[in-house]
Parts: sequence; structure tokens; C-alpha cells
Amino acid sequence: RTHPAQPEHTQLDFFVTKMQPNLIKLKESYDNAEREADAFRKALEDQISDLLSQNSLPIAIPIESRTKKWSSILVKLDRLAESWEDVSQIWDLVGLRIVFLFPEEVAGACGLIERNFEIVYRENTSQRLSSNEFGYQSIHFVVRLLPSWLKVPTLRNHNNFQAEIQVRTLSQHNWAIASRLLQYNNESFAPPSVQRSMFRVAALLELVDLELDRIQKQRDDYKKQVSTGGYNQTLNIDLLGAILNTYLPASHRVPKDDYSGLLSDLTRCKVLEGTQVIALIDKHLGQALVNDKMAINEIRLGNSPYENDPASLEKGVFYSHVGLMQNILNLEFGLARRKIKNRVD
Repeated sequence: RTHPAQPEHTQLDFFVTKMQPNLIKLKESYDNAEREADAFRKALEDQISDLLSQNSLPIAIPIESRTKKWSSILVKLDRLAESWEDVSQIWDLVGLRIVFLFPEEVAGACGLIERNFEIVYRENTSQRLSSNEFGYQSIHFVVRLLPSWLKVPTLRNHNNFQAEIQVRTLSQHNWAIASRLLQYNNESFAPPSVQRSMFRVAALLELVDLELDRIQKQRDDYKKQVSTGGYNQTLNIDLLGAILNTYLPASHRVPKDDYSGLLSDLTRCKVLEGTQVIALIDKHLGQALVNDKMAINEIRLGNSPYENDPASLEKGVFYSHVGLMQNILNLEFGLARRKIKNRVD
């Protein structure tokens, strides 16, 4: 009489059998907390998005977040041989990843996290690498909510959870994705024939970050030079922004104004120098602000097809800096200038 073949026992089967009492407790804890943990993830993502927006730190790609699935927890338990009994012990039950274009923005975001969360753990993974190694680079935080945050009704049930937050540049993110797909998480994992190419890619991506950092610093230096009154020069995006921030009301400033489109319109109108922009503002700003008030009144009366941001409406502001300048161009050159723009576009 033959017996059916028995399935092979995997390492995970052995681990589950060996750790069964702890595993049962952990599974019960996970089932009870999964929904609340996901609510914590969403709340944390919203709070971080608000913090970044309030501090003018634009992200390169949307924030990525996830709540760990039970299957992933099992794999991690097997790999790390942990003996967790409660989900509150899992430091990366909730995970977020924030990606920026510039290294300076990474530093700014790390400062925000350190000031606004209880830091359980912090690591810069690049410090794992020696000078002749390539590999994964990112800054990792394990955080909890501060007691003051837990007083907020929507957050008060999240005191038991931790979250891992990863912060990196876009170049570092590209490397992380490539190395994960190729499974070259360590240089020794790559065949010798591939390692040289990997070194080149790592060096190029690091150079991208260094050069972007240099561009950011050069731009900041230029803005400081312009702010001392160096407006008598050919217009560019940074000069235009500096002029508008100096000569137009701060109440009309918005984080992402369309300076590029305005610069194109100024060029078509032969306004090519910074001093010409200042002269136009001096001549027409008063009437442009009157037009702004009229637009607000029409919106409040329900007579305008335009929508407006509620916060701006509350402040009594309709036009941004670019909007005010478009008004000023209309006052100086007439609405016919738009026909010229449409023909060119």
C-alpha cells in the first residue's frame, strides 16, 4: 500500500510551529488593530502632507504609504526570528515614504519630523556603506505621535502605534527601485561583470544629487543678490519672483504661482527688463487691487463663473501675484495682447 507524498516542510512552517503561542496572540492583535492601524496611516499621511505644504517643501512624487499585510508580517518574522506578541511591537506596521528632488528638501523634511514626532529610532542608511561600496541610501525614522497630538479627537486612538518614515531624494529612490527589482541590495549580490556598471550608476546618481544641491545654493545666492536691489537686468524666473515678492502685497502670494507663463507674456509684450516690471507695477497696481476687490464681491454675490480658494476668499483676495500682473498687463496693453498670445501658442 502506498502513501500519498507528504508536502515539504518549509522554514516558515517550522517557525510557525515553533512560535505558535506567540503567533496566535500576534494574529489576534493584528486582526483587532488592522482597521485602526490603517486609519493611523491615513491620518499620519494627511498630517505630514499638511506640514510639508505649510513649510513649502514640495515632494517629487506623491507620498507612498501602506499598512503591513499579515502575510508580510509572517515573512518578516521568519527572516528576523522576532517573537512579537502584539502589533504595537512592530515598528513598521505602518510605513510612509517621502521623496524630494533636492537634498536640501530632505534635510528640511527630516527637521520637521524630528520637531513634530516622538523619535523612537533614526538611521541614515548611507552610513552602512564604506567608501568603496554602492547601495541603498535613505533616512529612516521610527516615530510615535506626540502627547499633544493625541489630544486631537481624530488622533487620540493611535497612541499604541509606531510608523516607519523613509525620506530620500528622487535619485536615491530610483536606485532603491532598481536594486529591489534586480535584487542587488548589496554589491556582493551582483556578478563581478555587473558590479562595474553598478558603480557607475551609483556614482552618476550621487552626482545628480550633488549638482542639484549646487543649483539650489546658486539660486539662493542669486536671490540674495537680487534682493539688495539688482533689478536692472534681463528678466528671468528668479528675478521676476523676487520683484513680485517685493513690490506686490504679501497677502496675494501663493506657493506655486505660474511665473513661467507670466514671463512668456511679459516677453511677448516686450517687457524684458526688471525695471520695466517695477514701472508697470508702480503705474497700475492701485487699479489692479480695485479689480481684485470687485472680483471678490462678484464671487460673494454668486455672479462670477470663477471659483476661489475658501481661505483666500476669507482674506478677501482673488488674484495671486501672477494674476495681479496679468491685470496690470491688460491695463497697459489692452485685452488685444491675449489675441497675440493665442496666435503664437
